[in-house]
Amino acid sequence: MLFYRTASFCLALAVCFTSQWVSANTKAELTAALNNTQAKLENKETSIATLESRLSSYANRETDAQEKLEKAKAELTAAQQELTQARASTGDEAVVQQELAQKKVELALNGLESRKKRLESTSEKLTSLNTELKAAQADRQTLKIKSATLETQIAAVRNTPSAPAPKATPTKPVYTTAPVTPTPAPIALKEPEPAVNTVAATVQAAVEPAPVKADTPPTAQERYARDEMKALAAKTKGADTSGYRQFSELYVEANNRDKEELEFLGNNQYYGEVKLTAGSNKLEIRNRTFKVNVPDDQEGDIFVVIYDAENRQKARFVIFNKNLLKY
Repeated sequence: MLFYRTASFCLALAVCFTSQWVSANTKAELTAALNNTQAKLENKETSIATLESRLSSYANRETDAQEKLEKAKAELTAAQQELTQARASTGDEAVVQQELAQKKVELALNGLESRKKRLESTSEKLTSLNTELKAAQADRQTLKIKSATLETQIAAVRNTPSAPAPKATPTKPVYTTAPVTPTPAPIALKEPEPAVNTVAATVQAAVEPAPVKADTPPTAQERYARDEMKALAAKTKGADTSGYRQFSELYVEANNRDKEELEFLGNNQYYGEVKLTAGSNKLEIRNRTFKVNVPDDQEGDIFVVIYDAENRQKARFVIFNKNLLKY
């Protein structure tokens, strides 16, 4: 009987200490998860700010592309009229005039086609960016909900009182006047099963909450990419994308074939995205060449290009895999 009372007392102590340990451990895990979630939320806010700047830039570009398209149409009309007049001429220089007029028409047609493609690509990019922005806003909302849930769980753990240690109840001896009987021979008793441990394990499983999934901390490359995006967002916040720019048009050309116009985000900041192949890649911006080595497992990935032209002669070139911005 004394054994079982001692076992019950030990069990109560085990439950008490287990509850306190689980509470502290769970709180630490929840706090770590909350910090990580809030960091992701901050990164997502940066991405949204950059997307909004890019949308503003593309809206201005679409207006510019439309205006240049109308100008190209007018130039083609003028060239066609000049060709008609040259063909009607019968002077000594009629042939030369006709050849020159024909050349102007061809150049005007090429210009018109180029302006049409620029307007089409700009409109398509606007649609793509709007879709990307909506997805980013949905991710932000998900992170806000997760953050609020973690804060609620932390508060619940903090406010949960620890189970008080049970007090041992002394057992008073009972005296009787029963007649004395002969003492029986000692009997070998079977050692009792360790029921206390089993019960303690059951109680611990009952009071222990579901484990919190640990978030993987960002790598050095992920931190670099996110820091660059934060710096870009800070430099372009409230910037005038329709004002003065170092370059009216700025392109990045990858491997002498893929050419992408960099987006002007204001304050001499240009942004672009290019698809690169595994191995050595050569990127050219104006008269500058940059070599980028891409690992085999990043074949065909999209890479972010940031060109800080605050110093026109020594513009800063930044490039990283866009996947590093995912949370």
